[in-house]
Amino acid sequence: MDNLSTEQINEYIAALGSNIQVDESEFVQINASNEAQYKVVVDGKENHIFIRRLRDGNLRASINTLV
Repeated sequence: MDNLSTEQINEYIAALGSNIQVDESEFVQINASNEAQYKVVVDGKENHIFIRRLRDGNLRASINTLV
């Protein structure tokens, strides 16, 4: 999986219908579930999100930690 830019991550978050905007992002690792983990900053707070590849090849953001 390619390293995504902050702009790309925001696009995946918006595709979920969320208005959360990431200010900064940094790739951390591919975890055991084969998800790309990113350290993100939202409104001055550091958190993590996960990007996974769906069976159809599209990418989907998991933002449970931001909500």
